Amino acid sequence: MKKALCAALLLAFLNTSFSQESIPDKPFTKGDFLKKSKELKTAAWLTLGGGLLIAGIGTASAASNVCIGCTTKPKSQLGVVIAGGIVTLVSVPLFIATAKARKKAMSLSLKNEPIETLTVNGITSSVIPSISVNLQL
Repeated sequence: MKKALCAALLLAFLNTSFSQESIPDKPFTKGDFLKKSKELKTAAWLTLGGGLLIAGIGTASAASNVCIGCTTKPKSQLGVVIAGGIVTLVSVPLFIATAKARKKAMSLSLKNEPIETLTVNGITSSVIPSISVNLQL
């Protein structure tokens, strides 16, 4: 009984202390998505450039240690080239995430939508600010 009570209290505590809030304080705006896209794009280019630099350093190091007639292979240079290739490949998902964030930013826009309101004098036309979301199916 005590174990079940302790387990239930632990689960209740974990559920409330480490979960995300269900309703965010403010909705994401076009500027938020554009900022995220810019940050991801910078990270993607830095990762791509760093990976190519590391792979180039490994290749140059391996090329400078070429020994004709030697039976040993330069293992450390090969590891540097592989590490550079992996870092370069990591940039691909960052570029994809950049495109997705930019697409979301472009799908959100603020517009003044016309509405018709029923009043005592009849139907009047007015405009209200609204958020437009384009969904591509």
